[in-house]
Amino acid sequence: ERVQEAFESQLKENVSRLKRQRKLWKPVPIAIDWHDEMYYGDHEKTPMVNGTKPKNGSSYAFQFLTASLLVDGERMVVGVMPLDSKNELPTLTLRIIEKVRELGVRISDVTVDAGFFSAEMISYLQAEFERNNLKHIIRMPINRKAKRMKLWNGRRFVYVLEDKSVISSEPPPKVSFQVVVACDREKDFTYLFATNLPYRSEKILRLYKDRWAIETGYRMYNQFLMKTTSRNYTIRLFYFLFACSMYNAWVL
Repeated sequence: ERVQEAFESQLKENVSRLKRQRKLWKPVPIAIDWHDEMYYGDHEKTPMVNGTKPKNGSSYAFQFLTASLLVDGERMVVGVMPLDSKNELPTLTLRIIEKVRELGVRISDVTVDAGFFSAEMISYLQAEFERNNLKHIIRMPINRKAKRMKLWNGRRFVYVLEDKSVISSEPPPKVSFQVVVACDREKDFTYLFATNLPYRSEKILRLYKDRWAIETGYRMYNQFLMKTTSRNYTIRLFYFLFACSMYNAWVL
């Protein structure tokens, strides 16, 4: 807790500096993702370890939910929250947005990747985003049902999913949301976005692509990240937050 408090104090200083530089005079986009720090050892006896995609000989990792603001072509971390379980994603996603707002950052829109997509996530965030008048772009995986549909660039339609996370309900409640089809002709790839933005598909795709630089940011974190095989979560948390702080200093 003390490590996190120190980091959040540093974030306040960073945001204050951006405001003095008049970088935050208007609302800015926020991109949310999670970062894996691979774990090696007995995962069953270690708290805060989650299953993840196999990488470097392990299928388990300490995971951190991150929020980055995008301003003047630069990405800066403005929120980090430990992820105890993927079941926490909907509530923690909303909490990290609240933390960004508490720093005094005005948000224009929130972008998240396909790894966050689920009926539960859409149902939970949709209600909260509407309540706070937040615009969002959530990439939707193209499943078998979507593949059978006619997907042309710019098409908008309402998609319906069953929220199977509500166990007590029979049948499961349904959640509906608007989907926009965006075709990237350069890469010959089709995207589906759950969004409440009224823009044309080309602009929505451009806004989504802005978040890609976060992956570059992750590579930069790793340059500042101290190497360790420690199974102590506090040490791993400190090292990750230290790397984020150094990355932010580099950006500033």
